[in-house]
Amino acid sequence: MAFIETIDDDVAEGELAEMYARARESEGYVPNTLLAFSQRPEVWTAWVQLKETIAGGMDARRYELATLAAARELRSSYCSLAHGRVLALEPGLRDALTVGRPIETA
Repeated sequence: MAFIETIDDDVAEGELAEMYARARESEGYVPNTLLAFSQRPEVWTAWVQLKETIAGGMDARRYELATLAAARELRSSYCSLAHGRVLALEPGLRDALTVGRPIETA
């Protein structure tokens, strides 16, 4: 049971339904983080813009490693698993999980 009321995928309409469809296309599912913002899709859009602005100055590997480190520091198992999953499943990022491998800078 969710602590907040969310709008399920099967009843979403308009902009929210489109957001869910994009998530299913890119991720294969609708992430819980998107469901959490389902009552206020404009806030989700602002969050994504903020995230893209922060990540824009980094390559994907650095962003995911920094985000994973922040999630671990915050003791967020959900975020740690989500960003660890990205690192594990993306072919170009998988090597980032090798302990002791330095992050190359541009």
